[in-house]
Amino acid sequence: MTSFNRGKVWLTPETFYRVVLAAVILRLFLMPFFGHVDVLSEARRIYFWDQSGIYFDDISRNATFVFQLIFYKIFSIFISQEAMLFAHENMSNSTANPVEYFEFVSNTEIFRALFIIKLPFFVADMVTAWCVFKLCGEDHGARRATVLWLFNPLMLFAVYLFGRFESIPVMYCALGILAASQGRIVLAAIAVGLSVNSRELFIFLGPAFVALMCSGGAKQYSITARILACSIVVFAVAVSVQLISLTGGGDTNTFGMEVTSITTEGRVDELFKFIVGAYLMFPMVYFAILLYTWNSETDIKILTPIVFAMVMLNFFLFSSHTAHYASWFAIFPCLYFAQNPKLLKPTIALFGSWFIYNLAITDLGVFTTWLASPVSINFSGLPNFPAMYRAFGLHQALDLLTFSRLWSTFYRACLIYLAVQMILVYLRQANSNRSVEA
Repeated sequence: MTSFNRGKVWLTPETFYRVVLAAVILRLFLMPFFGHVDVLSEARRIYFWDQSGIYFDDISRNATFVFQLIFYKIFSIFISQEAMLFAHENMSNSTANPVEYFEFVSNTEIFRALFIIKLPFFVADMVTAWCVFKLCGEDHGARRATVLWLFNPLMLFAVYLFGRFESIPVMYCALGILAASQGRIVLAAIAVGLSVNSRELFIFLGPAFVALMCSGGAKQYSITARILACSIVVFAVAVSVQLISLTGGGDTNTFGMEVTSITTEGRVDELFKFIVGAYLMFPMVYFAILLYTWNSETDIKILTPIVFAMVMLNFFLFSSHTAHYASWFAIFPCLYFAQNPKLLKPTIALFGSWFIYNLAITDLGVFTTWLASPVSINFSGLPNFPAMYRAFGLHQALDLLTFSRLWSTFYRACLIYLAVQMILVYLRQANSNRSVEA
């Protein structure tokens, strides 16, 4: 019996549902206990929007904020000390500092508050799991892929430990891919537009979607539907970069913060600083992806996932990013793992290298101090990895900078290997589809 068949026997539908239940219980257990200091910053903004009756603002995360706001309006009745927890006098400087965060986690309702804050993240995570199951065919491969998604440490860390909203833009992206796979291109455009307006750097999916609609693989759809889909995404991108204001406001948003384009952000600017010789790596690869997409004759039902995967991979290969950002990419190895079980080992290697690399570069905002604050402020006294590395004298054999660079290199090597394997699966799917059409 092959390893594939042994896995097939093990992951029966009954076992699959038990595993899903275990994943849900794990998430519910983690939700009340952990969060980065930015959890308070985001909660302040949601509370301000709720109290002010605001549903849209000149910011580039409106789709994320509205999703959170809906949940907050429903479940905030279970928090009796809202103002004490979330009210902030100067919303033009809503970013919390460590002292304010310690006050926040000292509140008697902190566990309940953290649980409620993370509810929309949990729901988005579960919707993405459902999308993975549907996209992969609802068979054994789909069960395998869904389990990998449910237990991938990137999303578990980003949402349930770090406490950020990364599952929401990923959910919109997954819904867009699912709609495209079903031939519902206008619905796909709406989902992609929401993803673009839920996290700044998802903006690169916008031009990729337009290239999909202009490719030969979309010719089966009416020109009217394709123009409408493109218009929706172009409009969403224009809103995201503040080329269009839907509020009619001036130079500040309702938080009193200056409205700027995401193109001026340091995180975007850094993408254009990864240079090899005279070549800007991210734009070069990104334009190559767009050209391939535009020139492709492959059905967009097959083409969309690989294009979005390569766009995301391009970002992670050629940018400096914090630990929780990696959760944006986690869905793609899962989707292709359904077709190729051998993707499991390199995916585990990716998770492991991500973990060790981020331990090596850790600071107060990554794997230490504030993450465990709700449990006890004494957790902030725990040593971080760099301190332990020096304490054991390991820096004498290999300095910490070189150690972190080695693991960063291995992390990117895993991304490249996974990209190659996903492309091979895509090519088999495309060839099979052409054979059926012939």
